[in-house]
Amino acid sequence: MSGPEIDWETYGHALARRLVVLRKARGYSQERLAQLAGMHRNQISNIERNVSSNERYADPHMSTVYRLAAALSVAPSFLLPDVGVCVQMRSSEQESEESAGAVESAVRAGMGPVVYVATHDAFEVSTHDAPGAAAPDPVETAVPEGVGAE
Repeated sequence: MSGPEIDWETYGHALARRLVVLRKARGYSQERLAQLAGMHRNQISNIERNVSSNERYADPHMSTVYRLAAALSVAPSFLLPDVGVCVQMRSSEQESEESAGAVESAVRAGMGPVVYVATHDAFEVSTHDAPGAAAPDPVETAVPEGVGAE
């Protein structure tokens, strides 16, 4: 069975760059992001360098992408390159430094500073404007009106 010849490595590099931009914008170390995502720091490092012990390049599972997105409080599409366009032979985000820079700016601009995270029976407010700031006790935090209703 064969498919189109796609340079998946360029997509891995684009995902890696997006992850680094988001992690640094949130003020997280690789260690902190790993803790929040329930992963090992080495996994974060490997994705950010687009390397794998089994393959030529990183190829994270979809569950990994979603864990990272949840830990970074962004939609999974913030991590995935070329979302919304047909898959090309190479990621368009890797064509030039200019295109990569434009993507970085767009990713940073689209990040929201406050996210409500479900924790057991309540919601925890996570403010990413102040990395390391203590979040309110989830047990005492009321569910904000309209959150979770869809």
